[in-house]
Amino acid sequence: MRIWQLSGVPALVIALVKSVGDFSSWQTWAALAALALFVLALVADWYWPEFWKTYLPMPDVSKQVYSHLRKRGKAGLVERWADGKDDLLISIVEQYIFSSSVDVYGKRPPSVFHEKIDKSQAGKLHFTEGGSVLAYHGDTKPLYADVGIKRWQLRRLIREIVATHSAADVPPADPMQH
Repeated sequence: MRIWQLSGVPALVIALVKSVGDFSSWQTWAALAALALFVLALVADWYWPEFWKTYLPMPDVSKQVYSHLRKRGKAGLVERWADGKDDLLISIVEQYIFSSSVDVYGKRPPSVFHEKIDKSQAGKLHFTEGGSVLAYHGDTKPLYADVGIKRWQLRRLIREIVATHSAADVPPADPMQH
């Protein structure tokens, strides 16, 4: 049931309107507090669920993470691994994100709903189509499409990756083995 469907809310608004002139009354303050809570609940009911359920696409997330690494002077390792290839650079960042503590979500075709991706399969999966699809190595059929993270996790992800990533790290001989 939505908050504005509650039967007591119109009565509170009517009581507030009747007692607006008398701010010394506790009933007025109680009605004002109830109205403020009602407005807050109304806004939260419209906006809050969308905020928590909104997914940021992995290509956008990886670009933001790389930008924060670069801004803090910690992108050297990723850039050395990529050897000037932008697609490989973004792919490395996406794999780094996938191995982080942040949950990654995707849609299993033909489903329209996001579900949490099991990270125990990380060694078997790779990103394709610019990072928006996860598939098994050597397979063209997508296992997950519209891959991303929840919007509210972006700041935590950036803090985690920037804190653990060091520009002084030595890259492995083959970046694809990482």
